[in-house]
Amino acid sequence: MAHRRKPATRKSRRRSRPSSGGPWSDDALGRTFVPEFDLFRGDIPVKTAQNALCVRVGFLDALFNDSRVRALWDGWVDQLVRAPSRLNTNNVLPFVTKELGIRWPGCVSEILDVFHRMVLTKSATVTLDYEVAVHAPPIAVWFTTLHGESITEARNRWAEVNAGVLAELAAAEEGASGGQTAKNEGEHLRIWGRWYYEVHVARSPKTVTALARENRVAAGHDVDFSPRATRETTDNKAHDCRKDIREGLAEAKKMLDLAEHVLSPPGKTGSR
Repeated sequence: MAHRRKPATRKSRRRSRPSSGGPWSDDALGRTFVPEFDLFRGDIPVKTAQNALCVRVGFLDALFNDSRVRALWDGWVDQLVRAPSRLNTNNVLPFVTKELGIRWPGCVSEILDVFHRMVLTKSATVTLDYEVAVHAPPIAVWFTTLHGESITEARNRWAEVNAGVLAELAAAEEGASGGQTAKNEGEHLRIWGRWYYEVHVARSPKTVTALARENRVAAGHDVDFSPRATRETTDNKAHDCRKDIREGLAEAKKMLDLAEHVLSPPGKTGSR
């Protein structure tokens, strides 16, 4: 009697393992060892997740420097001083979602995590220590000297083994990122994240025009920003930063919406 082979089931992208053919396989590349997937949906490419993480860092940097967040932390510190056993941080969720109007509840855990680190280190300085990288592939190295082998010979053999390991790591990193790296280490992406916060979340939101004026100065453009001059002067049109600001804001929202959990906008129901 002939037996039919059961169709292979598709492995979870987070649980996939390298094939037995070697310590690193193309099938597992960019799926098994990518910490960014813990923050974002699991159906996005590694490079997109890395870019989104840069945007997220810029957004969080603005969040942590918001006077309202600082006041929240100060209130918790005051509770710790007065009655440590009664510290209550339950107000952070409505603070983030209602007072700040942020749709990404992951910011709640970020605020709590930074506060915890501030308490442990007794420092009011906030340092974002996100790493836009991939975890190393599983590589095991076994090296022993040979009987009668000279130190020079052993050193040469070790250099060959070491070169092979470094090549595996380089190939894994290049493959996971698609052979690309963010321009200027993602600085423009962090700026987009900060812009989004300043326009949509800040207590005193900035307008696109205000950001364009600031960006014009930062970019070193010679011509002063003026909406009227922009309409009348061809050279000004070439330096009009408002288009760049709008595009950056749109891209930042797309990246931030890649978070694993996103709340529906007010008046809408359902979740992704």
